[in-house]
Amino acid sequence: DDYTAAIRSVRHSADTSGGNFDDCCSAESNGTRFKPTTIFYGGSLFKFWEQYVNIKATFYKTIGFCLLGVFVATLLFQFSPFSSILVGLMLLATVLQLYGFMSMIGVKLNGFSVTNLAIAVGMSVEFTAHMSYAFLRANRYYKSRDDRMVQALKETLQPMLAGAVSSLISVVCLAFAKYPFFRQYYFYMVALMTALAFVNGQIFLPIILSVCGPAGLVYDPA
Repeated sequence: DDYTAAIRSVRHSADTSGGNFDDCCSAESNGTRFKPTTIFYGGSLFKFWEQYVNIKATFYKTIGFCLLGVFVATLLFQFSPFSSILVGLMLLATVLQLYGFMSMIGVKLNGFSVTNLAIAVGMSVEFTAHMSYAFLRANRYYKSRDDRMVQALKETLQPMLAGAVSSLISVVCLAFAKYPFFRQYYFYMVALMTALAFVNGQIFLPIILSVCGPAGLVYDPA
């Protein structure tokens, strides 16, 4: 907080002092008229801590645009606004859960963690969109929500479980990394986002679909 406050103070000083420097440098000196000067600030303080000045706004915008893109894409491929909303809510739940675990694993909100949270949205799509689409397609053979949910689980549970296990195996080597940074920001976060996405997509989403799932796709009787 002290560093970000110092950066904001320097920014404010540069903005408010710009006019004075322009007036000074615009004056003639020895018959030469200088152009107005633009103030640039720099140093090790800014290189590292400047990302924290607007990190929360960056986090909100990044996740918001990711969720919006997923909603539009899901709507175009599934033709179900309610299903697209459910998928978006499950993705948001995964991001918020992962955000809550960050303090427990020693991860701070910075450029690396915001990138991982955005990746969590993309990873969670694999565990939720396929489930919701299988539920919509099951309407062709089953009418009740419970039967359609069971059919959707039969289609998606095994490949989704295999995908989750393979994702975890791919980052196990990072658990033995020499530097804590790699363990915290990559092994812990990737393992958590995989586990949370699987649980939300293959456990909680089917429960929601069985209670208030959408009607399903309309097939041509012919």
